[in-house]
Amino acid sequence: MKLKHRKKRTPSFPVASARAGSRAAPARSTQILSGVSLVAASLLPGMVHAAGCVALNYSGNSTVVGAVDCIDWTKGNITITGFGSLSGTDIGLHAANTTPGSLLTNSGTIVGTLAGLQNDGVLDQVQNNGLIWSTGTGVTVAGIRNTGSGSITSVVNNTGGSIAGARAGIFNEGSIATISNDGMISSNSSFGGTIAAIWNDGGTITNLTNTGALQSAKIGGFLSGFGVVTENGAIETLQNDGTIVGQLGILAQDNARLGTLTNSGTISGDIAGIFMDASTAGTITNTGLIVGAPGSAMGGSFDTGIYLSRASSVSLLANSGTITGRNAAIQLDSNSYISTITNSGLIAGDLTSASAIPLVIAGGSGNVFGTLTGVSGGLGVADKGLIKVTGANLVFSRGNLLLNNDIAAVGRSVINTGATLQINNPITVTGDYSQTGGGLAFNVVDTSSYGYLDVNGSAAISSAAISLDGTGLANGQSYTVVRPTGSGTYANNTAFVSTNNGLLAQLSDVNGALTVTIAPDAQTHYWDGANTVADGTIAGGSGTWTANGKNWTSTDGAANGQLDLTDVRPVFSGAAGTVTVDASHGAIAVNGMQFSTDGYRVTGDAIGLTAATSAIEVDANATAIIDSKLTGSGALAKTGSGMLILNGVNTYSGGTSVTAGTLEIGDAAHPTASILGDVAVGSAGTLRGHGSIGGNVTNDGVVRPGGSIGTLTILGNYTQSPTGTLFIDVSPTTASQLKVSGTATLAGTLNVLYGPGTYSATSFRIVDAASVTGRFASVTSNAPAELAQSVQNLADGSTLTLAASGTDTGGGTDTGGGTDTGGGADTGGGTDTGGGTVVIAPTNATIFGAVASAAIREGQRVNDTLLARLGQDCADAATPANCARPGRQAWAQIVSNSVNVRGNDDAPSYKDRHYGFLAGLDQQVGAWTLGVAGGYSHVDVTEDEASGKIDTLRIAGYGSRRLGAVTIAATVGAAYDFLQTRRSFPGPGKARGDSDGQEITAGLQASLPLAAGPLSITPRLGLRYQYLHTERFSETGSTSQNLDVGAQDFNSLQPYAQLVVGLPFSMKSDKPAVVEARVGYAYETLDTNREFRATASDGTGFTLPGVAPSRGMFSAGLGLTLPVSKAMDLTASYDRLFDTGNVSGQTFQLQASYRF
Repeated sequence: MKLKHRKKRTPSFPVASARAGSRAAPARSTQILSGVSLVAASLLPGMVHAAGCVALNYSGNSTVVGAVDCIDWTKGNITITGFGSLSGTDIGLHAANTTPGSLLTNSGTIVGTLAGLQNDGVLDQVQNNGLIWSTGTGVTVAGIRNTGSGSITSVVNNTGGSIAGARAGIFNEGSIATISNDGMISSNSSFGGTIAAIWNDGGTITNLTNTGALQSAKIGGFLSGFGVVTENGAIETLQNDGTIVGQLGILAQDNARLGTLTNSGTISGDIAGIFMDASTAGTITNTGLIVGAPGSAMGGSFDTGIYLSRASSVSLLANSGTITGRNAAIQLDSNSYISTITNSGLIAGDLTSASAIPLVIAGGSGNVFGTLTGVSGGLGVADKGLIKVTGANLVFSRGNLLLNNDIAAVGRSVINTGATLQINNPITVTGDYSQTGGGLAFNVVDTSSYGYLDVNGSAAISSAAISLDGTGLANGQSYTVVRPTGSGTYANNTAFVSTNNGLLAQLSDVNGALTVTIAPDAQTHYWDGANTVADGTIAGGSGTWTANGKNWTSTDGAANGQLDLTDVRPVFSGAAGTVTVDASHGAIAVNGMQFSTDGYRVTGDAIGLTAATSAIEVDANATAIIDSKLTGSGALAKTGSGMLILNGVNTYSGGTSVTAGTLEIGDAAHPTASILGDVAVGSAGTLRGHGSIGGNVTNDGVVRPGGSIGTLTILGNYTQSPTGTLFIDVSPTTASQLKVSGTATLAGTLNVLYGPGTYSATSFRIVDAASVTGRFASVTSNAPAELAQSVQNLADGSTLTLAASGTDTGGGTDTGGGTDTGGGADTGGGTDTGGGTVVIAPTNATIFGAVASAAIREGQRVNDTLLARLGQDCADAATPANCARPGRQAWAQIVSNSVNVRGNDDAPSYKDRHYGFLAGLDQQVGAWTLGVAGGYSHVDVTEDEASGKIDTLRIAGYGSRRLGAVTIAATVGAAYDFLQTRRSFPGPGKARGDSDGQEITAGLQASLPLAAGPLSITPRLGLRYQYLHTERFSETGSTSQNLDVGAQDFNSLQPYAQLVVGLPFSMKSDKPAVVEARVGYAYETLDTNREFRATASDGTGFTLPGVAPSRGMFSAGLGLTLPVSKAMDLTASYDRLFDTGNVSGQTFQLQASYRF
């Protein structure tokens, strides 16, 4: 579709006589322009008022405070106040500056028939807080017009500002470096035609950023025109975080170029969101909404989210948001193409291509599925979309896609070379279907309702993972998942049910159709450790793996025997342990393995891989280590989101693919580990390690030499795709390195993770190769602003150079053509210490203070529990039979509580969740009640990227006696804490801390039980104390972020007051039930500081902040005690800690008491 506009004309300017009659004036600091028409303007130096406009040609600052007809501006700066206005018959303000540096600041109104502002010269900045607009009609009528001879450095339309014109809000034929809009830019024509908020006609706009609104005019309630147009010229970068609205949201036509478009807002068109006609775009990245015909709109044959016509092209369309249209989501004509579509979001609607270039679609990574579906966007809906490719192949290239679209690739193949397709509903494929590798995941509701591929052609599927997912799967069921009308060829595929519920999935070819049959998983391929006799469980654990060993069991643990040879895919679950391979009774061979439990280690003799591709799956949150040598002629596929570490000198020769999770070739203690052949790293995979790889490596995911700091050696070539990432760990003294014996072809992203410490000017060789081609497109890191980094691309490698900010790092540096986006972990900032050094602080290190606070809260809670128990004596007026303390009593309680703490002191918010039990026995000894209690508690603490655990064993003594009407109570106790912390970083790296803590607790209380009719009222006053000591520890884990954390002591002293009101009511038992309400307040009198001291690997010391909890604590609660027998009571209670500072929480308790 070619969109025409009316012939342009060059406007005439009635201000010409004013310019001709102008006379120069000496520079002045300020000129005040006021009055209705400036008839007396000639009285001001440097200004002449003629029949047309005022000529302003001095270099000072001029301020307009009233109404002025119009100005011809050639020098200086102009400020138009909120009371000022410029209005011209043709142009309100005509700029023809010849020297840079001129600034226009408008808070008033600039209006002209043809243009509010027209620039023919060099204009530095336009700052608009008011209104710039035009009122006439014509081809070039605009709020701001920048002609072919014009150059503007910056146009900023601030919030509340408006730029509008009949043709365009901004019309550019020259060059504009930056347009930034936080307000409204619009066309305001009521006559229709080709109008736009921003029109770039043969010019160049380097950066266009919109957080406000870019909108075309409306005629009769319908949008008329476009949001943004570029024709002939270029918009190099367009960043939209606001709204762009028109008949076409964005139009590129007539050999226009759109360099990079990034949308996190909304791009909407009544015809199309984005329309490209004989134009090109580099990368379109969408995390927001791109929509065509969002409502009834205007209707028509387009109504498309993105439409490409007449040899238009897009290099990469990356969508993690939504692209949709009433008629189609994406449409390409026969001469246009999109090189690659990567979708981890939603493409809702038809996706059609008539291009002779293949349509390539990639999906999400990890657990993220991109969705291709109907306009309704739902799953399991009848309104399915259509992927129609009439001129070339359709290629699902990689990643995860949820497919709810029928496929029409007439006369062509549909090829899948590594993607996983989720099929929720029956999908019709018109044409042949061919798949090598990757996966097909079919959703099952029941035997009559499930997803499948209905292929109107032939089907050929090999080396693929076929899975069924559903709660209704049962023994004996069969599902025909691929149904070709032509031939069906299937080879080396594997099948499984996604949830291991004792069932096996078995594949068969039934008259050319691929059928999955569900059978009981009675085969003995579950590792049972040292057990050779079935006991109904899968024990797992340590043991010896031999060819004739009977320590393998079925999925229900009911039958033990040798490893089943019909499905030689051993599963390691249950308790983790060390599996020792012993080949003395025969060779050990498998066609795959699965590790479901974290911590397994396989060592000893070699293991043969017998399948064409043997999949080793490591499930989520699990790490498995294989020290044994892996042999065979087949390939290895690393699947599952967990981590597999190969520490042996492996000789299997079929190559390796990392489709998901992490594969590590040699940990830090096994740098001689190796594999043969090529390695392909998928978009959801990570390759790392300290060993070597015998072939070539292609990286579509992440390659991380070492995994912490180390060297990964590739004996062949290394090729990194535009979607790949090279991840480098750096410390103050060293850095990881990728060593390539062949050629390193670089693209995509370099991600640098700096460990904590003191950095000085230095350089690290991060890539060492025989030769290097290409460069990184972008560099991301956690470097603070104080640390300057640059990447030098050399003929035989890449060097990372560091210096304090402002220090020259040397010429010839190359940052890879990208920018530091601040990716990676948040370091909490850096400090320039002077002398060319920068200190980088640890990341996620506030978890230590959060764990300490959680331990203190739990200790003080136990103090309160024991003291509250001792404050329950009745008042003298109460019935002694109802409340007299028995001679001996046992009690036990279970407790669960949760606490939310808002961040402060440079520490983020966190939560802690607790459960545990406490039990005790007390005895009357004369006038005293004495008792002992003990218990266990577990606390989970979570921050954004860190977590902690506390397991506590506790013992305490308590006692009380009455002194007149007052009951005095006291407690003293001790506890031992087992402390764990985990700090997470980009990639699979975690810093693990394990240490111990000791607690001493004490409390003193006075209570005064009173009677008021049927009520018992007990005020309590007391003091609670806790001491916590945490021991020193050193973090472990494969990360450069590890710290040595020093010992720390904390003290808490909390005076408190509480009022308890009880109301007894009769039950059928001899003892009444009691409803209790309580309200209390406690105050922390000692230091709430939760700082820790820590040291980085280079010896730099840090004070790690922690959230300081609020001192004041106001709480209230309710309880109910029911007698369940003469000797036993049951009490349930709920307490709430109100958010009076930064801490809030709630506690549930259930207690049983038994009287002897």
